[in-house]
Amino acid sequence: MKSMTKKAIITVLLLTFGVTAFAQKKDYKKDIKTAFEKYLGYIESKDFEKSTDYLLPELFETFPKEKMVAVLNEQFNNEELEINIKNAKVTEVEEPEKIAEKYYAKVMYGNNLFIKFPEREKEADDKRTLRIRSVLTSFQMKYGADNVAFNDKTNFFEIKATHEAYAVSADQITWKFLPMDSTNNSNLYKKLLPAKLVPAEEEAPATE
Repeated sequence: MKSMTKKAIITVLLLTFGVTAFAQKKDYKKDIKTAFEKYLGYIESKDFEKSTDYLLPELFETFPKEKMVAVLNEQFNNEELEINIKNAKVTEVEEPEKIAEKYYAKVMYGNNLFIKFPEREKEADDKRTLRIRSVLTSFQMKYGADNVAFNDKTNFFEIKATHEAYAVSADQITWKFLPMDSTNNSNLYKKLLPAKLVPAEEEAPATE
């Protein structure tokens, strides 16, 4: 009887601790999504000083934080080009993978990008049409034809953009991010990411 009671107690304890451990299991993907969407919120509101707090610190060894903030402010707040970002959101977070001493998780996200170039005085209609068509074609080549449109009423190019980033953490508690732009920054990525995560370099177009 005592043996049965002891076994029952041990079973209850194991079940209790098992359930507790399961209930307390950390949702790393949710933490990453929450942190990254805070970063996106600061980008959307053009608060670049706060947005850089979420970036991978090693990035500032190549691009000093103060310089990065200054460049972003110049790009997003100038008379020559109006840029607005809206509806930024995370679409997917992959499971974190431990490589060497750190954890890495790919983050997919998207936003709506609105770009407006200043109107040119005394520009002929045919030249304006040609200029808009040229810029539209350039954006379509980068983002896809179905993701780009020109709003003739507001003079904004409207773009649906998708992006990738890597979330990086040493303890799976504090996550920092490395956005992956569409240009080939292989040297930077080789410096900041494990080799297996570095995007393959794009081959240059063949020339005859």
